[in-house]
Amino acid sequence: MNVLIIDDDRFVVSALEKKVMWRELGVERVYTAYNIRQARKVIEENTIQLMLCDIEMPQGSGLELLAWVRDEKLPIETIILTSFAEFDYAQDAVKLDCLDYLLKPVNYGKLTEIIQKAIKKIREQEKAKKSIIQLFWQELLQRETTDEKELLMRKAEQKQLDYREEETFILIFAGIYPGYDQTAEYTEAVLDFSFKNIWSEVFLQNRTKAEILMDLQMFYYLAVIRLDEKVSGSKAVKQILKSVMENLGRCMGYDSGFCMSKPVSLWECADTFEELTNVCSRDLFCRNNICEYPPALQKESAYAPACISQIEIFLKHNNQEQVLTSIRQYIQEQCQKKTFTYTVAWKFKRDVEQLVLSYLQEKEIEGHRLFMDEKSGYYEKRALSSIEDYQSCFEHMITRAVEYAGFAEKSKSVIDIVTGYIEKNYEQEINKKTLADIVYLNPDYLGKLFKKKTGISVNNYVMKVRVEKGKDLLANTDIPINVIALDTGFSNYSYYSKVFKELVGCTPNEYRKKME
Repeated sequence: MNVLIIDDDRFVVSALEKKVMWRELGVERVYTAYNIRQARKVIEENTIQLMLCDIEMPQGSGLELLAWVRDEKLPIETIILTSFAEFDYAQDAVKLDCLDYLLKPVNYGKLTEIIQKAIKKIREQEKAKKSIIQLFWQELLQRETTDEKELLMRKAEQKQLDYREEETFILIFAGIYPGYDQTAEYTEAVLDFSFKNIWSEVFLQNRTKAEILMDLQMFYYLAVIRLDEKVSGSKAVKQILKSVMENLGRCMGYDSGFCMSKPVSLWECADTFEELTNVCSRDLFCRNNICEYPPALQKESAYAPACISQIEIFLKHNNQEQVLTSIRQYIQEQCQKKTFTYTVAWKFKRDVEQLVLSYLQEKEIEGHRLFMDEKSGYYEKRALSSIEDYQSCFEHMITRAVEYAGFAEKSKSVIDIVTGYIEKNYEQEINKKTLADIVYLNPDYLGKLFKKKTGISVNNYVMKVRVEKGKDLLANTDIPINVIALDTGFSNYSYYSKVFKELVGCTPNEYRKKME
């Protein structure tokens, strides 16, 4: 909220600056002027929402300034402060839609009330106008309304939007690229808010704003910029986007990228939006760039990656670094040839994924479960967002597969995890599949491996642990035996008693009496 005070009496201006609690009222900046010429210059160079203005001044009256503001259709609320109580002045002020009329010397309590009323009205108007603009653009871009020139201009006029036929707009496809650590630290809502907040602040510093900043999908947005004397073309928009990119990197630590259209008319925006989003959502090279649509497209070529057979051999030998080197070299070669299209990237990723799943299957590891964790989900979702995300996805995939395969080969480590889980969760339902899911192994393979290393089946080991926990409760507590049965994972007392007798040689009741 910015305020402009205009009075030829410098003492009055100074008093208004100091005696009104502007900050508490929510005013960010108070500008001053001592004549109409200075006031117009301030208004032309800054966004002013509220004006406190004297009437009689040497170089033109406050009413003349108010008339100019109304002619320019500027959304500025005005409070007249004057020493003149004549009816004609008050009548003229009312005609020019002046918010209020206050006589000097100023009663600051009364003035504060009027300013509060003005600020409330301004905020309500801004909120209502923003909603109208947002709805207009959403309907236009999503083709819920006509984009036929005459009808569209008539609709804008009906909604009191001052768009003109000769005006042009630039559409911007925007993306942010937070790393996994940032998505783990901040929620999607926080990252989304940080982007929109920095975007708004930077554009406000450049005395402009987007007509709409619309969510497309997670971390992707569409903005529409109205060109005017403050932001007159692509070069000016590009400079603002560069500042947004720098601020996002400095304040939040994540990358961003933008693809902007050429200037288009209002009725061309829907077609431009469709073309822009279709192309840019499949562009792997937008990150850390400000591209102009259409971006430099990759050339379509036959897909025949020779490195796939090499990757398969390196995987069989658990050679993680050679696998990643082969992948990086292929990507680099395709980028240099400008043949790395979205389709090629998708096919290559699927081929490598198949190799990895086969590699894990040979080791009795269930790959689809290994990659069901949150981190793997993040890399999968972001893989085709940018070249950087694409390579990060492979690094995560190969590293996780090879390292876990190495871990699984150390059967003692796997058995330790399984037995540790049973010890902590013996009261829950446990079977081979439950345990296999924890260590990402095939259930039958885990069963064989467990018996080989422990000399006992999984089911018998679970029963043994449950009975041992029950023995402790029988000996050291007065808990009823049927409750102990349920607390140690048995579905009923009779089955508990049967298993207990098989392993201990007596019934739970006999054991308790023996221990008394």
